Amino acid sequence: MNKENGYSSTFSISAGVDAAIGAAYYFVDNIYASAMIGYLQTSSSSYVNQIGSSTIVDVVAHNVQVPLEIGLDFPFNKWLGIVFETGLTLYYAVSGYTKTDKEKISFSKMENDYNKKIKRFGALYKLSAGLYLAGYRLQFVYGLPLTKSTTDGKKKYFWGISLGAIL
Repeated sequence: MNKENGYSSTFSISAGVDAAIGAAYYFVDNIYASAMIGYLQTSSSSYVNQIGSSTIVDVVAHNVQVPLEIGLDFPFNKWLGIVFETGLTLYYAVSGYTKTDKEKISFSKMENDYNKKIKRFGALYKLSAGLYLAGYRLQFVYGLPLTKSTTDGKKKYFWGISLGAIL
């Protein structure tokens, strides 16, 4: 990792629905704290069976996210090493919608027309481990929800793969 003056910059993207850019500050050679800002899309689908019909309901939220993490990196040489990170991700649903086969209703329309308050703030706790090679980082991520999802009101655990470039 590039640690000139104790800083490095990281861009990461996961599955096309999670992107963040930020910087890390190294306290000592292998221990750092990072702060980023980015985009997080959350979604859910449910199957609603009513008498005589059935409908699939999709809910999608577009969020601003702020990941705050502490990490450890262990270089084997200049180009190869392993990394561990843990931290909190705060997010706010800027917009979103509920979609059925008949209509699509935005969060703002639901709040105005149906007098339904959308829970827009949320938090996740993430653990990750990965490998960096020649300026790129591949990490496996496990997330624990600290709040209920903006899309379906449930706590959703998740896992994923993150690919990042170290600038």
